[in-house]
Amino acid sequence: MAHADYIMQLIRCDTELRELFSRNAVEIACLGGGPGSDLLGILKYMMQAGVRDTCLTCYIFDKERAWGDSWSDIARVLKPPFSVYPIFQQMDVTDSVTWKSYQKFLRADLFTLSYFLSEVWRIRNQAKPFFSHCMSQMKKGSMVLFVDNNSSQFVDWFDELAKHNGLNTVREGSCMLAFSNDEETKDLGPYFDKFGWPKRKSDVAYRIMRKA
Repeated sequence: MAHADYIMQLIRCDTELRELFSRNAVEIACLGGGPGSDLLGILKYMMQAGVRDTCLTCYIFDKERAWGDSWSDIARVLKPPFSVYPIFQQMDVTDSVTWKSYQKFLRADLFTLSYFLSEVWRIRNQAKPFFSHCMSQMKKGSMVLFVDNNSSQFVDWFDELAKHNGLNTVREGSCMLAFSNDEETKDLGPYFDKFGWPKRKSDVAYRIMRKA
C-alpha cells in the first residue's frame, strides 16, 4: 500500500511525469513489479487526476509466475474511465535467457523501479547486465522513475547505471514520505482498533530520469 502511494505522489508532483498521462496512449514497464505497487500507484494517480480516454499498456516483469493471475482482471474489477492492458511477463534478472527475447517493453514511455534494486542488491553482479540492457536499449525520451530505501549503496548503484547508459536527471532527492490518509483503514479490521495506524513514513530516495 505504501509503495503504491509513493509512486502516485511522485508522479503527481512532477510536471513531466504528469504529462505522460495526458496522452492518448501510454506504455509503462514495471521492472520487478509483480506484487503490483508500481501499477497500483499509477492507476491511483490516473483515477484521482480524472484521466479519461487514455489507453494504458503496462508490462509487468517479475520472477514469480503466480503474480500473473493477480493482474489479469484488474480492469474489470476497477472499471476505470480509461483502458488498461496489463501484460505480465516472467523473467529472472540473473538469467539473460529469460529476458533477452522481450523487445516490446523497450519502447515504453515510462520505466518504474520501486524498491527493486534493494531487493536484488545481494546479486547485483549477476543482475547488472539486465539493468544495463534495459537502460541502453530503451527509446530516446523514455522516462525512468526510481524509488527505494534512502541508502547510498542502492542509490549509488542506480546512479552509476544511469550515468553509463545515457540517462539524464530530471529531478532527484531524498525525503520522508508518508502514505496518504485516504487509504482504507477498515481493511485492517480489529488490528487497526488495537494498534492504530501502521508505520506511515519511510526514508526514501528517488530519481526521475530521461533517456538521452
